[in-house]
Amino acid sequence: MVIALDPGACGAIFRFDGDGIPQYALLDCSEPVMVATALLAARADMGGKFDDDCILALERNHSIPGMGAASAFTFGCSWGIVRGVAAGIQMPVKIVTAQAWRAHALRGRGVPKERKDREAATLAAAMERWPGVDWPKSRAKAQAVACAAFIGQYVLEVA
Repeated sequence: MVIALDPGACGAIFRFDGDGIPQYALLDCSEPVMVATALLAARADMGGKFDDDCILALERNHSIPGMGAASAFTFGCSWGIVRGVAAGIQMPVKIVTAQAWRAHALRGRGVPKERKDREAATLAAAMERWPGVDWPKSRAKAQAVACAAFIGQYVLEVA
């Protein structure tokens, strides 16, 4: 099982079970209790047992040009909370770069240069790839789910 997480205040956790049916939940990664609860729930199978083959897929993060100092600190703190919770529950973590998972997700389509265009292309590709997912109505939340989904898919198929 792979659990993929897109950290941030408008973050998402996407779970890939052995049967290939993905599930997601939205979560505020700045809240340690919410992250711990979400990871524990996602790691537990239907019978409440823990799966030893569970991996957390997480995107390598850094500040972005134009991001304010407070935003960069908050984002980095959220990422650190996720890493800390995963370490605390002894969940293995696979870290991937945005360039790697996005190139894999958008193969055959090309990766747009502008951030807004990349986000739109990623969301469109995710909605096409997983038509059965009940996508959030909010574009920002849907994009968080799409990113988490493709991070997980990359780990399943490549990493």
